[in-house]
Amino acid sequence: PPPKDGENVDPADVAAMVEDAVDKAVAALPPPKDGENVDPADVAAMVKDAVDKAVAAIEFTEIASEEVKKLLGEQAIELLATGDD
Repeated sequence: PPPKDGENVDPADVAAMVEDAVDKAVAALPPPKDGENVDPADVAAMVKDAVDKAVAAIEFTEIASEEVKKLLGEQAIELLATGDD
């Protein structure tokens, strides 16, 4: 007789077989070793690239000096201009 969906094979049985096969395949993988599977320099480069892209996406706008004075005050403007503490 021709097979019928859900009658000849129980989907739960198939799911269990797939889960078992995946568990065995994952268990066969060697555990990662710190500093050996991923080069820290590669990770640093990826982080730097992501940060550079994020910063480049920020839209900066000019703020008029009068607005800055209102926000920060005259003393802060003088410190920024002179670099004094």
